[in-house]
Amino acid sequence: MRYIKQLDAMRAIAILFVFCNHACPEGSLLYKASTIVSGPDIFFTISGFLITAILFKYKNALTDNTLSKSDIFKDFFIKRVLRIFPAYYLAILLTYLINQEAVNNILPYLTFTANYSIYTYQEWGRLAHLWSMSVEQQFYLLWPFALVLTPHKFLPYIICLFITIGLYSQQVTPFPDFAEVLPQTCFDALGLGALLAWVISYQPTHFPKAYRVLTVLAILSAAIIVVKTAVKLPVLTIIHQRTLVSLITVWLIGYFIKNIEIEGGKLGYIFNNKYLITLGKVSYGFYLFHLTVLFFCYEALQPFNNKLSAHLSIAGTREFYVTESLLLLIGLAWVSWKYFELPIYALQKHLLPAGRKARRAQERQGIQPSTALTEVAN
Repeated sequence: MRYIKQLDAMRAIAILFVFCNHACPEGSLLYKASTIVSGPDIFFTISGFLITAILFKYKNALTDNTLSKSDIFKDFFIKRVLRIFPAYYLAILLTYLINQEAVNNILPYLTFTANYSIYTYQEWGRLAHLWSMSVEQQFYLLWPFALVLTPHKFLPYIICLFITIGLYSQQVTPFPDFAEVLPQTCFDALGLGALLAWVISYQPTHFPKAYRVLTVLAILSAAIIVVKTAVKLPVLTIIHQRTLVSLITVWLIGYFIKNIEIEGGKLGYIFNNKYLITLGKVSYGFYLFHLTVLFFCYEALQPFNNKLSAHLSIAGTREFYVTESLLLLIGLAWVSWKYFELPIYALQKHLLPAGRKARRAQERQGIQPSTALTEVAN
């Protein structure tokens, strides 16, 4: 499948929102922006789109009798384990080695149930950002079976039900300050991305109409976000911020698919930026390590900054430390991606019989990969 590089730029923007939310003072403009546009919601929408597109590719192979269900599930879960687990557990291990108290309740993190622990005890910890990884893994446990085992004609109904559960859960789940970490309250973001993948995969002739609808919804969502930010209107509280951000995100994905042959259209000026794309590629490691760096690198950098402050007046300021942390994170994330994540993920070619069967079948039939979507490692 063709690589859509602008999705990496979207990931980069999302990870920068996350970083600003945790690194910038609460009164700052960047912090306020990060509370309006939540980075995890962008990640969830992109993930829902890409994972669903991958599963539809598997489902088509199942229909053509080129793959078995057991091959599909084995292929999918091995890929997810190779991509997610190594760097995730490395981040936990490094944090534990730096400060054991930061992971004193380690079991929920090891079992990808940290989101339920956070919701139950209603407190954030030094690794609280990993709640989103718990949601992702819980989604991966459900979604392959839901899509692969559902007949084609019922797929849009399953996806719309998924979105509806997310919208409903956001309204009825107790403790709203922590409800966002539960998987069911994220279903709308994941489902909206999945719905676009269904249109592209099975109703491509309807995509232009769907894109026009998405454009209207994205404009309305942006307008509602502006109004909600400026004025506290009780009637607007029924529309969750996650849904609004997800609608804008899914429109952006549609925009880049629509303009894939012209390098992302007018928005390509921003989303074709090579630095954003590179940051997006390493965004997983950046996300995993960023709180550890922010919380625990200050003491290590302080002696250096004290010496530097004799020549540079801003060396001891918060802004300087945040900049140092950002640069350190980018370097750490790149090293992790290049020399740890990619080599481990490459092991899939030795472990995935489904992928080999599908490629051989396509070669025999002369089938070319789709140019509309891309399978990338989330």
